[in-house]
Amino acid sequence: MRFAGFIGLVTLSLTSASLSATPVYSVTEIGTLGGSVSALGINDNGDIVGVSQLTPDGSSPLHAFLYHHASGSMVDLGTPGGTSSEAFAINDSGTITGEVYAPDPQTGTTWNPVMWLASGGSQSLKGPYPNGVGMYVSPNGISNTGVIVGQGYINDVGGDRAIWYKNGTIANLGTLGGNSSFAAAISSQGTYFAGISELKGATAATNGLPRHAFLYRNGTRTDLGSLGGDYSFATGVNNAGTAVGYSWTGQSASCTPSPYTPTVQHAFVAVNGKMTDLGNLANKTTCSSTAEAINDSGEIVGRSDAITDTNVQVERAFYVSGGQMSSLTFMDWGDPAWGQVKFTDAAAINCNGWIAAMGFDNSNPNLGRVYLLIPKGPLRSTCPAPK
Repeated sequence: MRFAGFIGLVTLSLTSASLSATPVYSVTEIGTLGGSVSALGINDNGDIVGVSQLTPDGSSPLHAFLYHHASGSMVDLGTPGGTSSEAFAINDSGTITGEVYAPDPQTGTTWNPVMWLASGGSQSLKGPYPNGVGMYVSPNGISNTGVIVGQGYINDVGGDRAIWYKNGTIANLGTLGGNSSFAAAISSQGTYFAGISELKGATAATNGLPRHAFLYRNGTRTDLGSLGGDYSFATGVNNAGTAVGYSWTGQSASCTPSPYTPTVQHAFVAVNGKMTDLGNLANKTTCSSTAEAINDSGEIVGRSDAITDTNVQVERAFYVSGGQMSSLTFMDWGDPAWGQVKFTDAAAINCNGWIAAMGFDNSNPNLGRVYLLIPKGPLRSTCPAPK
């Protein structure tokens, strides 16, 4: 299975970013299958996928969902062959990847890979495969060319490996010298892959550390390094090969005065293989943040620690463009109704800058909600028009 209105500023140059001003958005709550809901992916049509509870009390199984933007409807994708499901990613053709909870005594797996077809129905991806390698176990992203990335157990090397999959065949993306790797994202054109790998010397005794974010293209793996710690993870990549994610900073500290001192991690962007710290909304080195997605304009979204006026630590969704990090919660919406909404996480952003964000309404803060944020104004001429 697979997250006070101060605006923090970061000093970096995003070579792929041509935007700097924070957009003004129209906001739509996409609904739910009955309980709390989380978004995990969005395509250029504004269709959103993720997972929803079926009851408000959280006692029900999880069901994968598709929010179809053109019709404004939410579709329960069901649990083909199992009892729970999650949808991780969707491409512009409407093909969805995810997992279904269905224990398999022969393989020992519990969450099995599945693809929901745009034409309807679903297809199991768990193998066996014609090229005779491993068990495909986690489909994390899908390109518009139909290539899926994830992690698989490759028999000939005896370890979990980052892989790509298409039409019944999987291929090993290798490691940065260690025994395991994991592919978390693929660019929409299918040319870049991003994820995490153990480095040489990582062992079970060291909890698999060090592990670094990596970028893969045409057989070449690039170690993206870290911001000072032994762990970094690339969560997204665009068609220019710019990757985003998060990295330990080598520090354990508290964001606010507290005896609790977790490992500090900061969101990063890696341009031409060089990692840059994106900071956080609290503008404190001891607070954490995570970048989750990047589009071809270099706009980045994710989540960050923030500090309220009463010195309380909270989690808020952020947006980065032109080197500036902004809290989505504290933008001027021009609509008093949205003053009750707190955005806690921005999971995905598409070419036109449409964002799938998670949060809650103060009227019922225990129910997780998903919102579609659409920048006001014309669509971008360089992006596909939503269908």
